[in-house]
Amino acid sequence: MQDESNIWTRRVLITILLMPLLMALTPALQAQAETVPTAAVLEIQVRAPSHSSTTLSQAATEAVAAAMSRKNLYSVKDRKDTEQAVKELDLHLPMSSNAAVKLGQNLGVDRVVNGEITEVSFTDKPRRAHVKLSISLMHVIIGEIVYNTSVVGSSLPAATGTDAMLIEQAIKRAAESAFYSSCEMPTAVITTMEENSTTINRGSRDGIRVGDKAIVIRGNERVNFIRVFSVSASESQVQFPEGRRSRVRLGNQVIFVSRSAKVEQGQ
Repeated sequence: MQDESNIWTRRVLITILLMPLLMALTPALQAQAETVPTAAVLEIQVRAPSHSSTTLSQAATEAVAAAMSRKNLYSVKDRKDTEQAVKELDLHLPMSSNAAVKLGQNLGVDRVVNGEITEVSFTDKPRRAHVKLSISLMHVIIGEIVYNTSVVGSSLPAATGTDAMLIEQAIKRAAESAFYSSCEMPTAVITTMEENSTTINRGSRDGIRVGDKAIVIRGNERVNFIRVFSVSASESQVQFPEGRRSRVRLGNQVIFVSRSAKVEQGQ
């Protein structure tokens, strides 16, 4: 009995001693468990006239990759790997949706990022640069744009240096603005399927609105297109514009597309 008591006492003491370490490790373990989407950033195109397109393109591509990696929003593929895949697949910029999906599948990433600089301008007193950057994220599985935005970044009023340095700072601030926080709409799940209604587990508190469009997937397969027609705080009712829902099952995942995207139906 004495031996068993001693063993029990030692176990309690070890547990007490290890508890602070376990508590310290818990956030790190949780962070590792979270799945971060992988992304390939294509070379940012420059449409603004009278500026060095090569220099701006490189600065913008690096800035977008850095902004996406910040706060662990995305895990960005190495630029050299992306460029090599583009070359091997004989793809060209600007890249079509089908080409972007093909590239994403080849690289094994979840998203492919297209972007372009459409405006570069200056104001004086103080001298500041202003850059307009447009970004879109292609979801590789569903073949649709899940996020797109157009932002303007400006160099700081107190910034000094050459115009090129001011432009580079404006580019970085535009990229940071585009990926300030999680930019995609949350993923949902089909929770109920009745004769005249289908429900998903996302609602207004998740940012869902009437009219939002989404793609239903099962595994890595796109199975249907849906549209939200009724929203409550925690769930939404959806309908199938094409009238077919035979392939949809409870528990299927729902990926929302960008509100400005034109969804390819019938796939």
